[in-house]
Amino acid sequence: MRDRSDNPNQQLARRIGEALERGSLKQVSDGAREDEAADPLLPTLLAYRRRVDAEAPDPSPETSARMWDRIEARMDAADAASADRSPTTQDLSRPAREPDRSPHAPGGTDSRTARFRMLWRVAAGVAALLIAGVVTWWALQPPQAQLVARAQTSMATVETGDGSTVRLRPHSELYRVETAEDGTDRYRLEGEALFDVVTNPNRAFEVQANGARVRVLGTRFTVRTWTPDPEVFLDEGRVELMRGTGGSPVVLQPGQRGAVRSDAIDVGAAASAAYLDWTERRLAMDARSAARVAAELGQHYNVRLSLPDSVAEETLTGRLLLEDRRQALRDFGAVLGGRFTESGDRQFVFRPERGSNR
Repeated sequence: MRDRSDNPNQQLARRIGEALERGSLKQVSDGAREDEAADPLLPTLLAYRRRVDAEAPDPSPETSARMWDRIEARMDAADAASADRSPTTQDLSRPAREPDRSPHAPGGTDSRTARFRMLWRVAAGVAALLIAGVVTWWALQPPQAQLVARAQTSMATVETGDGSTVRLRPHSELYRVETAEDGTDRYRLEGEALFDVVTNPNRAFEVQANGARVRVLGTRFTVRTWTPDPEVFLDEGRVELMRGTGGSPVVLQPGQRGAVRSDAIDVGAAASAAYLDWTERRLAMDARSAARVAAELGQHYNVRLSLPDSVAEETLTGRLLLEDRRQALRDFGAVLGGRFTESGDRQFVFRPERGSNR
């Protein structure tokens, strides 16, 4: 960074900024002048910055440079305003006021000036640190997502600007994150949706879902976030599936599903009915555990279903209709040999019928 002034306030702020960029706040206190080191606010401010740095990643060098340029500009403006009000610019037709060196003014003008300079230096340091904190926080914020569509008790279909369509499962939300510099349209999903993306070789389409990223050029696939790990099922075309934390992408082929775990992506063949039947208001239970079926019903109707461990591990086969919540829970309870009773706000507990083996 350039040094445009010998002003001690700017020098103090700049030393703190450079130490922050190097990641060594200790150098500021170690290299402080005697009068600065005696100031109790300096270690307090440094402690504050340590907490800020611990909660957010370091900005890029370009962002940091812009940040300190703004701080310099504000402090230069403050210095200029202070100079305009200095005694050298007062009306010379009026006699200058003699310094007050009476016994009632201990230390005289020099003492007051020293105290003023100290307070100004501390204030400048506080301002610089606060400005740095605010600018850093602002620069590191992710792009503001905009709600595109929300499905509540029934499915909702939305068409994006490029002609792609997204069908949202009940109690799901789609957000538009941004259009990246390379033209990629980025969206975020909460819940479950079926995406039918038109082919466009000049831009990509990306969906973010709880640590998973799906990148496509033109294809038909589903994404669900209500499972322990986000899942993607590919019906047509090809998609790249990635972990948000990095790593090599995995390419899915039609008929495959990918579950994005924290350390890997699990890929395998899957029946399309298990991922697409909800679009026809059905739920496929073919070779699925009761716990998995309960979780899917919970997402579809925005409820929580509790099962005993012995029942949750059972493997089920068949179909459930998803026309009505009460009927769906009654049918699911009958398959399990019991019924669901309401135990709280949108919470239901399975009760085995008398005479059942559960």
